[in-house]
Amino acid sequence: MNDESKLKDLQAQIDALKTKTEPKNAAGGSDESESMSVGMRAGTELVGATVGSALIGYGLDSWLGTKPWFLIIIFLLGVCAAFLNIWKITENSDRKSAEKNLSAEQKKSLAKDVEPLK
Repeated sequence: MNDESKLKDLQAQIDALKTKTEPKNAAGGSDESESMSVGMRAGTELVGATVGSALIGYGLDSWLGTKPWFLIIIFLLGVCAAFLNIWKITENSDRKSAEKNLSAEQKKSLAKDVEPLK
């Protein structure tokens, strides 16, 4: 056997092992990693918005001498914003997963129903 045929055989073995060990969904990405990504993003949104709003409120209270009013008000606004962002993230994720599960015929019928924007 020459070197080229050995390399081709080795590559075929590697590809076969990859398909066995890495289960993929229809779109090409694993469902578990996509769910983990959405969860991490939601957690980051929650922590970032609440901590950021608390720091801004505390800073305004210290600067203006109005403790604790700005802290409370801006913290509550930050929590509301965080939950709104999490809701948008999960809604978008649900929409994407539903689109993946549609058949080609269903996608064509949906495309006919929706008129393009002009």
